[in-house]
Amino acid sequence: LQVLDLSSGQGLSITSIQNIVAKCDDLKEINFADTILSQDSVNFLVKNLTPKIEKVNLSGLEIMDEHIELLLEKCKQIKVTFMCPSANLT
Repeated sequence: LQVLDLSSGQGLSITSIQNIVAKCDDLKEINFADTILSQDSVNFLVKNLTPKIEKVNLSGLEIMDEHIELLLEKCKQIKVTFMCPSANLT
């Protein structure tokens, strides 16, 4: 699996995110736009997403500067990101 679109999905628990990250290690694109993810889920995602990822959509999530830094540090192949402005970003 190289592309996964979960945009506007509901009911994604931390366990769901852990399973996706563990089992989808060939992902190139992932879309979580407008999903309802806990901060624990977002933290786990940015810390553990495959380094092969090239396109990430986290629009509508509570993203902080630290999340972006972790994601870009780990995933060197990212070419495109989508994130709506958040009060937590500087």
